[in-house]
Amino acid sequence: MPELSEDSASSSLPSGGVTAEPTHFHNETILHCWNWSLDEISRNLETIKEQGFTAVQTSPMQPQKDYCPNGNWQNEWWKLYQPLGFSIAERDHSLGSKDDLIELSNKADELGIKLIVDVVSNHLAGGGSESFNGAVRHYEPEIYDANLLHKGVGSVDDHDVKRLVKGYLGGYPDLQTESKTVQNAVIDLLEEYIDCGVDGFRFDAAKHIETSHDGECASDYWDNVIGSAKEYAEVKGKDLFVYGEILNTPGDGRDVAWYLENMNITDTVASWNLLNAVTGNDLENVAKDDIFGYEIDKDEAVLWGESHDTFANEGWGTRDAKQSDVDLAYAMATSRGDVSTLYFARPKDNGKMGESGTGAYKEKPVAAINGFRLAMGDSSNSFSVDGDIMVNERENGGTKGLAIFKKDGGSFSIATDLPNGNYVDEVTGSSFAALNGTLTGEMDQSGIAVVYAEGSGASTALPTISVSPSDSPIYDQPIEVTIDVRNADASSYSIDGGTPVSFDGTAVVSIGNGLPSETSLVVEATNGNGTSKKEMHYRFAEKTKMRIRVDDIPSEYIEGRELRAWVWGDGKERFVEGEFVGNSFSFAYEEGDRNFLLATFKDDETEFSWNTCLEQTSDQTIEEGKVYDGASLGWRKV
Repeated sequence: MPELSEDSASSSLPSGGVTAEPTHFHNETILHCWNWSLDEISRNLETIKEQGFTAVQTSPMQPQKDYCPNGNWQNEWWKLYQPLGFSIAERDHSLGSKDDLIELSNKADELGIKLIVDVVSNHLAGGGSESFNGAVRHYEPEIYDANLLHKGVGSVDDHDVKRLVKGYLGGYPDLQTESKTVQNAVIDLLEEYIDCGVDGFRFDAAKHIETSHDGECASDYWDNVIGSAKEYAEVKGKDLFVYGEILNTPGDGRDVAWYLENMNITDTVASWNLLNAVTGNDLENVAKDDIFGYEIDKDEAVLWGESHDTFANEGWGTRDAKQSDVDLAYAMATSRGDVSTLYFARPKDNGKMGESGTGAYKEKPVAAINGFRLAMGDSSNSFSVDGDIMVNERENGGTKGLAIFKKDGGSFSIATDLPNGNYVDEVTGSSFAALNGTLTGEMDQSGIAVVYAEGSGASTALPTISVSPSDSPIYDQPIEVTIDVRNADASSYSIDGGTPVSFDGTAVVSIGNGLPSETSLVVEATNGNGTSKKEMHYRFAEKTKMRIRVDDIPSEYIEGRELRAWVWGDGKERFVEGEFVGNSFSFAYEEGDRNFLLATFKDDETEFSWNTCLEQTSDQTIEEGKVYDGASLGWRKV
């Protein structure tokens, strides 16, 4: 890490306009895997790739405040935004460890997906609004002992520059980001991430950290921190993607251009305009090339239909928004190709930290619009509005594509210069008809349709494969699996390595007729651009009374390990051996047993006692009929 000079507040830097040439970055289509465990992201990477995303973004991986292994996301997510220090958490983190991050990065590299990590550097965990949480000292003794935070400024205020960049945010004490001790600590964190294979960063609360143009409040924080990270990444052969969170305005008397010298930024104004245009059914308001809320080049913006702030923070207002409205706003932004876009993967209402959420990102409209973006490259936008229908028509290398938007879908009729003929909607597979300058058809309720000019298709698109239901739970009876393939010349499926069975479009397969078992289902589809493959593993086990089942235990606790349950209640306690099916472990319990936990041992262990135990989970209450999630049991070393 390049060492910075001794601590000093760089308040003597001049204010005024930008003197350096802004840095423009490549565009990405980012899936925000908010609160997902790193293992959960890794398990879904193939699907994320197939859905057309070019990057995934994780929640912060710094040591977290008040670790709670089984907490619901509503109560726990904010703790990741009150970190205890500037390093990657090695243990007691809701999402994983440094080793998990390295493993995820390697897999993402294999699939050509960029890995972006959220970074919190404006503040650390608070004991109060102007004091550190005592646990900070363990991770950042220099910062803690020197008390490098701002005091006597008050809370943040967009109308006062000093309060904006030096005031406390909620109950989070504001760090002295002008301090070289703080800057060096942040640089250490970024370099540690880069060493793990991370490809980019999102800076939380970026607008609350001063720029070099903020007059008496100015510092060289961004120049030093991001500049050092980019230099370090360049040596490693990486081109970092960096963007910062600018909520609403940059503040009175301030300019977003000051941030653009070092990073892309979120355009909150344009993003809200997109969603409001959908909910207000006024698509004409955003059917134009310049929808941006700031004076900004298109490729400097990150747009969304919904963000974790608008969804999770009280009073922001998208929690009750329809997923289809949010998706439509995202799709209109993503159809452009000249901006970066972020798809927020909503958590389930009662979901826990580490879980992947509702799975809406897997739907066909999302894949279709992401595919449109990839197929159209950097070609120009051409927007038009016909009544309540918006169209973005683009052409790339002889392939003409139309992205069509209508709130809640339904029948449509729009003017077109497409030759007479039938055109396949990439979302539904249904046919749209072009006749004498008019294109008509029926859209599904997503309100998103994508078509390509007859005979050309999406020049870079592989076949898409969807399989339902998911292979993640354990089933206690045979199931019917529906396979749907789009944009393929030939497709087939095989069960447990058997002879491939060819099909066209859709197939329904019955599996799981021999319990307990694990059944593999492999689907392949081919077109002129190549082959897509999806492999699913379905697990089946008999449902028995007086038996506990724990699904989806992380592989790190199974591979090369012996697993036992420690069961107790009514005055008796013991280690119990169980059975494995895939990553699922089940064991019997007896009348009077009240609690259990899982414990791991060396694979050649013969003495199963607490003296030889390697890891254990937190205590669990036995509930008859409940299936436990092995990834959220609070694993920790003994």
